[in-house]
Amino acid sequence: MRAPNSVRLSSRLFTNGWLWTAVLLCLLLQAAAVYVPVLQRVLHTVGPTAADWGVILACSLAPIPIVETVKLTRRWMAAGLPAAAAAGR
Repeated sequence: MRAPNSVRLSSRLFTNGWLWTAVLLCLLLQAAAVYVPVLQRVLHTVGPTAADWGVILACSLAPIPIVETVKLTRRWMAAGLPAAAAAGR
């Protein structure tokens, strides 16, 4: 298991075939729900617009910098505030 304060991604993430199969299957099912006409009628969905894709992309990527910032902040707090930050208080 990866340590909660580790920044590097594990190489196991990229070699886990079952994980990538599950991710691909989920993406295909989600795409089918919004792009296949029969499913659109049954599920009452419409295809995303370009603006919708922008929101989807932003929301999908937002956790990465947020989590990394939290980890960095925790490391700084555990090590003590840097001298420059402490002098400014």
